[in-house]
Amino acid sequence: MKILNFVAILLFCGNGFFLSVKNTMAQEDRVAPEKPGNEIILEELTAEDFMTRKPISRNEFMEMAEEVVAKVGGKEIKKKNVWEVFHISPEIDTIPPFNRKLLNKAIENELIYQEGLRRQIDKTEEYKERLKSERKAQWKKSVPELAKLMERSKLRELGQANEQFIPSPGEVEALLVECRESFPEGMSDEAIENNIRKLLSLQGPMLAYQKWLAGLFLKSNIKINTKPISLDEVAQSLQDFSLAQGLKGIKAGEKEAEMFLDIVKSKIAEDESLSDLRLAIGDDVVIPNEEPKLKEALEEEKSSDFALRLFGLVKNYLLAQEAGREGVALPEKGEAWETPLEKRLIISLLLPKLVEEEPEVEISKEEIVNFYRSHPRYHGMTMEGIKKRMYERMKSEKHRQAAIDRLKERFKIEILID
Repeated sequence: MKILNFVAILLFCGNGFFLSVKNTMAQEDRVAPEKPGNEIILEELTAEDFMTRKPISRNEFMEMAEEVVAKVGGKEIKKKNVWEVFHISPEIDTIPPFNRKLLNKAIENELIYQEGLRRQIDKTEEYKERLKSERKAQWKKSVPELAKLMERSKLRELGQANEQFIPSPGEVEALLVECRESFPEGMSDEAIENNIRKLLSLQGPMLAYQKWLAGLFLKSNIKINTKPISLDEVAQSLQDFSLAQGLKGIKAGEKEAEMFLDIVKSKIAEDESLSDLRLAIGDDVVIPNEEPKLKEALEEEKSSDFALRLFGLVKNYLLAQEAGREGVALPEKGEAWETPLEKRLIISLLLPKLVEEEPEVEISKEEIVNFYRSHPRYHGMTMEGIKKRMYERMKSEKHRQAAIDRLKERFKIEILID
C-alpha cells in the first residue's frame, strides 16, 4: 500500500519520470558498426537518455540523501528530510522527486516545529495525551507481530529447558490404539508407532508452552462490556491439551475458542448482540467489530470462524502484553525517511493555533473568482456552498501564509541550492 501511495504522490507532483536506482550502473562502452551518423545515433539511444537525471549508483543515491539543501534557525535540512513527506524507506528503488515546492514545504514544517519547541508545546498536557494515544495506536498495530515473537521466544526458552522425553512402549501402543483412525489405512502400524514415538519425544516444550499460555489466561484481566470474566475453565482446557487430541485432528485453541464465545454471550445483555461487543484486555480496549475479518465472520453468521478469530485476538493481546513485561521487543527496522511522531504532533497542534492568532483578512472579489476558476473541486456546487466553503478555505490559507511569513522573520532561513 505504501508503494502505491508513493507512486500516486509521484504522479501528483508532476514528476513524469522516476529513476531506477537498481539499474543505475553506467552501460559498458559499445563499438558501433560503420553506419551513417544519424542511424547510429538513433540506434544507440536508450530510455536512460531521455531521463531527467543521469544514472547514479546506490552510494551516490545515499550521498544525495545526505546533501544539506537549507538551514532553518541553524538546523540543517537534508534532501532526505524533504523526502519525509513520502514516508519511505531508504531501500526504495526509485528516487523521490525534489523541487523547490517540496523544499518550501519542508522549510515551513521546520519553522512550525521550531516555533512549537520555543513555545514548549511538547511540555503541555494536550501534547502528552496525544503522544500517549498515538504510541498506543502504533503498539496495537504491532500486536500480531509481537505475539508471534513472544511465542517463538518462549518456545525456544522451553525447548532448552526441557530434556527430550523418551516414551515407554506402553505409551506408544496406547496412542496407536486411540488414534489409529487418524492415520492413512495403507500406513503400517510400525510406521505409525515411529511417528508417535517421535512426536512424544518432542512434546515436552509444546506441553510446557500450553501450560505457560494457560497461566496467561488464568491471570488475565478481561472485561466484556465492562463486566469482568473468569477464564479458569479455558485455562484448564489449554493446559490439558494432549498429543492424542492433536493426532485426532483437534487444534489447540479450537475447543477453547468455543468456550470463550459462550462466556462472552453469557455476559451480553438481552438487548445487545455480538456487534455491540466491547472487550477490555488489561488496560487495552479492543473493539472486535472494527476488525474486518471478525466483522465479516459475524455478518456472515459463521459462529465457529468468529469464535476462533475472537479467541486469537485475545491470545495475541495477552502475548503482546507479556512481551512488554518480559522486555521482548520487535527488532528496529532501521532508518526511515519519515517525519518523527513527536515532530508531527507538535506541528499538528501548533498550526491551528497560529492560524487562529492571525487577524482577519480581506479577500477581494477578484481573488475569489480567480480561486474558483483554478480549483475545479468547487465547480458544480451550489452558489451557497461555493461562497461558504471556498471563502473559509481561502481565509484559512491566507492566515496560514501570514503565520508562516511571521515565522520567517523570527528564524533565519538559508537556501543552499540554486
